[in-house]
Amino acid sequence: MADKCLFGQNGELHHIASPLIGHFLAIDPATVEPWATLLRENTPLGTPIGVPIFVAQGLADTLVRPQTTTDYVAQLCATGEDVHYVR
Repeated sequence: MADKCLFGQNGELHHIASPLIGHFLAIDPATVEPWATLLRENTPLGTPIGVPIFVAQGLADTLVRPQTTTDYVAQLCATGEDVHYVR
């Protein structure tokens, strides 16, 4: 899913979402408080959560690629998170 772009590679999603662009929201929430802070805080690797994290990844998964998950777990570990990773 990390490779999928709502408006790039997936034409069907783009077609479905097109009517919302510029009409659903009056402003970009990433630029207006309190939304900008909330979005930043809700972004993975934004701030440490400080509790154990369990991550499981199927090695035959073709949608969420195992290497993507492994890279994400490595980033979590680099920030000091306590991660249990099962492949």
